[in-house]
Amino acid sequence: MAYSWLGAARLSVWVGAIGVVALGCTARGSASFGASSAGDAHLDASGEIDKDTDEPSGEDTTVAKRPTKDFRYVDGRLEYSGSIEFEYNRAELRGDEQTQKSASGLLTFLKDHPDVKIRIEGHTDSRGTNQYNKELSNRRVAALRDWLIARGVDESRLTSVGMGEESPKVAEPPECHNKVPADQSVCEGPWAQNRRVEFHVTEGGEALARQQAEEEEAPAPEPEPEPEPVVEAPPEEPKRDCEWISGLGLSALGPSSMFGVSLSTQPLCWLEVGLWVGYDQGEIEAQTANSDIQADYTNFNIMLRGRLWLLERHSPIADLGLGVAIYDFEGTARNDAGDRLTYTRDGTPLIASLGIGYGFRADRFRFGLLAGIVAHPTKLGDSSYEADPGVLAEADALSDRLHREGNEFTDLKPYGELFVSWMFF
Repeated sequence: MAYSWLGAARLSVWVGAIGVVALGCTARGSASFGASSAGDAHLDASGEIDKDTDEPSGEDTTVAKRPTKDFRYVDGRLEYSGSIEFEYNRAELRGDEQTQKSASGLLTFLKDHPDVKIRIEGHTDSRGTNQYNKELSNRRVAALRDWLIARGVDESRLTSVGMGEESPKVAEPPECHNKVPADQSVCEGPWAQNRRVEFHVTEGGEALARQQAEEEEAPAPEPEPEPEPVVEAPPEEPKRDCEWISGLGLSALGPSSMFGVSLSTQPLCWLEVGLWVGYDQGEIEAQTANSDIQADYTNFNIMLRGRLWLLERHSPIADLGLGVAIYDFEGTARNDAGDRLTYTRDGTPLIASLGIGYGFRADRFRFGLLAGIVAHPTKLGDSSYEADPGVLAEADALSDRLHREGNEFTDLKPYGELFVSWMFF
């Protein structure tokens, strides 16, 4: 069956009318790159065409005689309906029917218009870090470009760029920007409009515009019966994507410490787990009527600490730690006659801490203030001393007083802490 040029134009308008009706029922027109909350990350394009599989042999298939179907050239861009989805948190096209149909439609359009060059742009909503959104969107549109090249489209006709959240289509309400509020009803609309993929025509736009103008001048076809509305399943509750990152941190004060360092990792968006080492030093002293002694001490705390972040950026935080404390006490005293008293004590009691406070997260930077309590479920070891005869009469009293001073280190005490960290790998 051979088509005339006019018949092809009429068929184009007829298919376009059906597409407009179906678009009102089924089109989604957005691109999600998984930066924030649930479900899988997907890339919804803004248009779809069906590959023409019923071409008669010998038919002229030049650009001038093929209809553009649902693709429309508008203000430098291609607008169309349909969806192209990717695997969760990855840059791989899904194998579902809708994705394959839409991607194949785009492939057919580019092959039917060999003079057209396009730039594929990916956009996300604000959920997730700027860097993560941009990197993931860039990988995904690059994957779509590679998919087209592998199927015969000249790579010189295609460029791709991931814009992330930098160019929103609409402004998001403050409670939705970089946040996932409990009530997301006011957020879904702006999020959906900002999640999108755009196809910008960089060459060949004038020919497309002329072709569309010629098709629109053709006589309108007889109206077709309106199709039955499609009942769509309710959308899945969105889930937040979150990359696994790790880094180093510094703290001032902290549980029984002057300062500390930590190596931490973030396996979940709301949880950080890390190994923390704190250090403290000082002195204690004891006196009797005739003698006095001073003992220096050092303390290393080695703890596994978990930190919970309840919100995205400015957040209440809770911190729980458990580990061991390594104490070492040493002191020496001499009297005027040169007699010496040497005091020693060490121990590795268990240490536990619980703190709450305020934290701030911006991309990979962390900052926070904590206040809490620290306890030692077990106690220090026994003390010992060596004394020359000239100080032996005072040795027991001095040793006992230093022993009591040391026991206070394992009492339940409050602590405050300031921490900063950078998650760089």
